[in-house]
Amino acid sequence: MTTEMLDKAINGIRPELIEEAADINTIIKGKAENPDTIVLVQGVEAYHRPVWRKLLATASALILVFGAVAGGAFIMKNRTSKPANTVTDTTSVQQETEMPTPAEAEEATEASNPEATADISDIEPEFIELQLHEAPHYAETYEEARVLADEHSINIPWNERHKYRVDTKHYAELLQSDGYDINSLEAKSYIYHMMLNSYLYYDTAKGTMILPYSNDLSHYTTIDFQDDFNNQESYNKCSNYTDVVSENFISSEKVINKIYNGNNYTVSPNDWQYEIKLTEDNYRYIDVAPPDYGFSICIWNACMGIEFNILMPDQIALPWLMRFENWRIDSISERIGRTVAELSGVNDKGNDFTLAVDIYTGILIEYTVSSNGTVIDYLKTTDLQVDIPVEHTEPDLTDFTKIDLFKQ
Repeated sequence: MTTEMLDKAINGIRPELIEEAADINTIIKGKAENPDTIVLVQGVEAYHRPVWRKLLATASALILVFGAVAGGAFIMKNRTSKPANTVTDTTSVQQETEMPTPAEAEEATEASNPEATADISDIEPEFIELQLHEAPHYAETYEEARVLADEHSINIPWNERHKYRVDTKHYAELLQSDGYDINSLEAKSYIYHMMLNSYLYYDTAKGTMILPYSNDLSHYTTIDFQDDFNNQESYNKCSNYTDVVSENFISSEKVINKIYNGNNYTVSPNDWQYEIKLTEDNYRYIDVAPPDYGFSICIWNACMGIEFNILMPDQIALPWLMRFENWRIDSISERIGRTVAELSGVNDKGNDFTLAVDIYTGILIEYTVSSNGTVIDYLKTTDLQVDIPVEHTEPDLTDFTKIDLFKQ
């Protein structure tokens, strides 16, 4: 999608974009009846900001793509050149660690998912053990990688996901303590884990984020959002400077997209997510022989809007952080009242990046991407509150005309 198309779309939804959303929605709607639906995404670029700009470019019409599926895991098939499978001293320590989970959850999981084979360790009931990072595992084929990941995954109830947390207080205190090596295998494994599994660590989030929607970065969109994970509903408002572009009202039953340029709105079905597949951190990415080169698993919930990119930033963590030799933790600091780890490194495209990550939730606070010293992309969270009461928001559709996305 070109910048010209993007600039037009951000100020009003165009018919061809509505048709595109409807076509994609029709395909995915047919799969939504299967609770184990997995969406295949071709190309590693789907990890990155094109996801954001695609959503904005359609004036949120394509948010229906997410709303049409019950959520869960989606798999990405990488098609870049195969990276070197070497590690530095930082990642040379290997620890064979199966993901421990509560014993009672194991019984329920085995009943609903007989193929789950992740070992369950005897641990304190409040927390699971942090899995220390390993060099990526390898499979000859894409299907072998899928089977390997499944062997190290279990299905867990969405509203019981808090039972699968590591001890954030313990690790956050370590990161802030004098004399602790913030670039140790343990420290980096913790930050990586938090970004991969942020959805385990809070129930509600409310805040504001900004991101550019033109290539010269001179134009940006402000997104105010609130998300209630347990009730599986969210609201966001996209603004272009002082003008509201769209509002999105997402619940487990439907998605309402209110478009201000043209005073239109769309409605699409949605569904409650009962379970989610929890995969061990070391099996979220698997190297695969050509032509695929890589297999990755990202998580999302269909009741989230565009803000899922900061609230569940595994689509950033997997390609940028999975190779520990390519990044470091520079410091622990504070931003917008949150304690964050400041990261820097080189991403999978060869560009320099910085990240600021909330060490208690794994939420992405800020990132920049630079090429030859020039910033070419950024995102910034300017306000964030977690685990506070959020009120249900109903749309006022007075004087707005409904557009039928599913009209044949």
